[in-house]
Amino acid sequence: MSKNIYRSFVWTLLIVVLSFATYYIYKSVITNSIKLQIEQERAALEEYTGGLGKIDLINLNISRLNRYVIEDNKYSHYIPDGLNRQEILLNYVERPILLSDAELISFSDSIDLPKSLNLSSFEDIKAVKISINFYVDDLEELNTFLDQLQGSVRLIYIGSIRYTLPTGGSNNKIRVTMDYYLFYRDVQ
Repeated sequence: MSKNIYRSFVWTLLIVVLSFATYYIYKSVITNSIKLQIEQERAALEEYTGGLGKIDLINLNISRLNRYVIEDNKYSHYIPDGLNRQEILLNYVERPILLSDAELISFSDSIDLPKSLNLSSFEDIKAVKISINFYVDDLEELNTFLDQLQGSVRLIYIGSIRYTLPTGGSNNKIRVTMDYYLFYRDVQ
């Protein structure tokens, strides 16, 4: 009888020890794989920010572009008379896309004014809102796109920009969704 009790105690102890060992090994493997995945994502983000803060540089470029959009008619010579949608499509959508080597996904325009700008003192100024989705290979292409917009001879206000970094897999491109405004004078 004591032999059977001893055997059952050994087997129970062995099962308990193996269960705890399996649990902790499994937990450490899962924890290490999650830590490794987080480190890989952090390294990928570091690669995109380049340690030099490319994303911060792009945001700084946008804020510099938006800073003095309309200030005491200082930029009134950059606001053309009338609205020419063909010129807008050619010079402010297709041209920057081509020169920055980006890949256009979709584009739409609408007559709208940015809510963050107070244009009440400029009754004749209207805006066309450009909503654009495109892919870029890296943040340099996005910066080139913004430089092309900034280098134009028209007053542009960037309302919002969102970019989604790739998560791996087959698509290694950054998806950019952007809204910007082109101003014109409503002369009738």
